[in-house]
Amino acid sequence: MSLESAKSFFERIQKDDDFRAKVKSFKDDKKAKWDFLKKEGFDFTKEECDKVKSEYVGKISDEVCKQAAGGHHKFPWQPGSGSDSWS
Repeated sequence: MSLESAKSFFERIQKDDDFRAKVKSFKDDKKAKWDFLKKEGFDFTKEECDKVKSEYVGKISDEVCKQAAGGHHKFPWQPGSGSDSWS
């Protein structure tokens, strides 16, 4: 698990329309979404992702963030999202 993996995720979700669409396709199935991300080579903790996410605030459009989070404004692990982890 690493900060570099989390950074790579945010960079890819921002730039790769096909990848973003695939992540979005999982909607509320957080386990399937996380399994897909692991298969794609991403491996980071909630804490690592939170740290990197703070670096991207203002750099990633709200729409990209919504798609990455399955159509919600919050990422799956944020307070109020109904889950505290990807799985």
